[in-house]
Amino acid sequence: MKEPEATLFRTQNIDEASFLYTSRMKLVKLEEDGCSNKYWFVFDDRDKCEELISRFYQRAALVDAKELCDSMNTLKDMVFGRKRQKQRDTRNDS
Repeated sequence: MKEPEATLFRTQNIDEASFLYTSRMKLVKLEEDGCSNKYWFVFDDRDKCEELISRFYQRAALVDAKELCDSMNTLKDMVFGRKRQKQRDTRNDS
């Protein structure tokens, strides 16, 4: 079942996304921005994500530092993997 758009939280900020991922928020999809070479990290439960991000910027959120680094590396791998696949697909279409 597709998630209603109003309940999704989107960010292009890798720090926010890594924090949410570390906080066990469900990453629904990685969405390409059609206007740039960037991606949107799309999470379920907009209200909870906004609450966590608020705590993040207030420096009131606590997560394990190693898990945060692991999450950031995982998300980067997802983005760069997607970009590599797109490049391969473009070469194969030529």
